[in-house]
This record gives sequence, C-alpha cells and structure tokens, in this order.
Amino acid sequence: MKEVAGRLLLGLAATVAALALVIILIAFSIGYLLDSLAVVLSPLMGQASALAVTGLLCALLLLVTLRALTRISSSEKRASAQPHSHHAALLDSSRELIQKYPMESAAIALIAGVAAETPETRELLKTTVKAWLETQSTA
Repeated sequence: MKEVAGRLLLGLAATVAALALVIILIAFSIGYLLDSLAVVLSPLMGQASALAVTGLLCALLLLVTLRALTRISSSEKRASAQPHSHHAALLDSSRELIQKYPMESAAIALIAGVAAETPETRELLKTTVKAWLETQSTA
C-alpha cells in the first residue's frame, strides 16, 4: 500500500510540475509575442505609440478573458437555479464527500485524469480508491 501511495504522490508531483512548467512557458511566450509586436510596430508609428497599442491590446485581451469568466460563472448560477434532476442525490453525496475530504478529493480527481491514459494506471487507481474507501469506512 505504501508503494502505491508513493507512486501516486510521485505522479501527482510530476503532473503539478509539468502543469506549472506549461503555465510558465505560456506566460513567457505571450510576453515575448507582445514585445515583438511592439518592436514590429515601432518603425511604423514610433516607440511610444507602439507600446500604447500593445498596452491597449493587453487590456482588451484581459477584458475579453474576464468577460468570458463572468459568463461562465453566471451560466453556472442559472443551471443551479433549475430544479434538481434524478442525479441530485448522487451529486449531493459527492459534494458532501468533497467538502469532508477536500485534499483527498483533489488528489483523486487529478490522478483520475492522468490514470485514464492507460489500463494499468486505471486499475491501480481503482484499487487505491477502494483501499482508501475501506480505511475511511472503518475509521
């Protein structure tokens, strides 16, 4: 069981590290793209105007992103206001488990996404979750 937990933690750490690396690379690439846009526009309209246009583009992208995020949030509120479906009991019990064990739920969700890749890791995840559920039910 300790070996399984060690593998799961190692996989979780590797996944988080890879995700952090991807986010850092995306952030730097956006920065370099905006810098190169300012360099390209400088001969056409001067450096100050090029930087102003680039700044306005950044503000526009930020506004579009925030607008999209607020629309997602408002659509979730509308969906939650609708009457409960036949899956309401399952959703309620899942919410209770997630609220009771937030860190474990997050780790299981992340590992489940990674484990869906191969049958071996999927089986490892199933046995680990079963063992964890048995220890939680006896505790």
